[in-house]
Amino acid sequence: MSYRAKVFMFCMALAFASNGFLAVFMYTRLNGMLYEDLRSKAMSIAATAASQMDGDKLARIKTRADESAPEYKAIVKQLRKMRDANRREDVYIKYMYTMMPDPEKPGGFLFGVDAEEKKSDIAHAGEVSEGRLGVNLDINTLLADERFTVDKWGEWLSGYAPVRTAAGKPVASLGVDMKASDVIGKMRRVLWMTVFAFAISLACSAGVSLYLANSVNRPLLAVREAVGKIGEGDLTTRLEVGAKDEFGEIAGAVNAMAKGLQEREMVKKLFSRYVSQQVVDSILKSGELPNLKGDRRRITAMFADVRGFSALAGELPPEGIIEALNECFEEIVETIFRHHGAIDKFAGDSMVVIFGAPLDDPQQEEHAVRAALEMRAALKALGAKWLKAGAREIRIGMGINTGMAVVGNIGSPDRMEYTAIGDTVDIAAALESETRNRAAGILVSEATAAGARGVVAMKEIGEMEVMSGNKLERIKFFTPAAEE
Repeated sequence: MSYRAKVFMFCMALAFASNGFLAVFMYTRLNGMLYEDLRSKAMSIAATAASQMDGDKLARIKTRADESAPEYKAIVKQLRKMRDANRREDVYIKYMYTMMPDPEKPGGFLFGVDAEEKKSDIAHAGEVSEGRLGVNLDINTLLADERFTVDKWGEWLSGYAPVRTAAGKPVASLGVDMKASDVIGKMRRVLWMTVFAFAISLACSAGVSLYLANSVNRPLLAVREAVGKIGEGDLTTRLEVGAKDEFGEIAGAVNAMAKGLQEREMVKKLFSRYVSQQVVDSILKSGELPNLKGDRRRITAMFADVRGFSALAGELPPEGIIEALNECFEEIVETIFRHHGAIDKFAGDSMVVIFGAPLDDPQQEEHAVRAALEMRAALKALGAKWLKAGAREIRIGMGINTGMAVVGNIGSPDRMEYTAIGDTVDIAAALESETRNRAAGILVSEATAAGARGVVAMKEIGEMEVMSGNKLERIKFFTPAAEE
């Protein structure tokens, strides 16, 4: 489920719960208020009608035989008049009658006078009440049903008021019956009004929830899209920092991250121009920079000199020389990096390469020799192409030596260069110079030959004197058998 859907569902659940609680609460309250209002009306009508009754005449009505007396007929007429007067739109009295205590049954009641016209429904004087009362009837008290009551005529809400004699003695209770269907109809209307209000509020809540979900989801989608583009390598992606809220802060953080990654990628590209991609990847994977402050370690140094460009300097325009050099070094550098070498420096048509730094390489001798052989082969192919175009012959001489050297950053805070210093580097330079006097274009020291001999066949071709520390020493030098 999407975050937008979750926000929408949460808001709707909250709206449903709160509006539902409010609807139930309001319906219950309104229902209760309506019921109490109807009870109050029933009691009010009963009290008004009872106050107009002649209690002394009513006290003489005891049995069905008394129904022929003029008093009975007068009371019936009076009850019907009061009943009909209270058959209004807001309240409808179906029955109006009197009830008197049963002298033979304590707590029981007998019917007295009934205003009903329909003979089959008339409750005659002296008949026992069938117990549908929804309240404990007391002829001394004004009462109304606490609940709906049911009898053979239907469901009712009734009110009762005492009828008194001229002396104030209660002799009977006047009852009024309101049809429950009328009351329930009013309650049902309240229910439908509540349901309608609940539906309207829920619809409004849905609109607000959808707007809120979209307003929350829109910046999140923009962030997701931006992060996706950044993850795919588009580090120029930026988010608009609009609102000054948490989303604006997130957008600012994403932009800062993209800028940092862009700068990191730029540094990575710059760094990869000096060391192989494997070295760059290794440093990035470890998360730590190698020690560049200064370190004494075993390295293999290579001096390489591309010969023939000096003669071309007077024949070609400057841009032609630079273009030719770049084409040459493009082939050479790619080979060096493939064999874990690091470019120390370029000096015109010469270069210094280090193997075994800045990262340790236990196979540095093998890598250096293999790189030299491939550089030689690449330059031969390039030279053959240039010869066909009428250019001069291009050759390369390389000297390789293995030993201890000091490596690290040298320079000032404004300009630094990672380089190697020591006799090991000087001997490599001397071997490169010796290639001018030999048929072989690649000369390696005995230390380098010993390290690479297991994988590259070597042939000893001579000795030379070099300075090692403050002493002059003779060293043997070799050439890879593949050079022959």
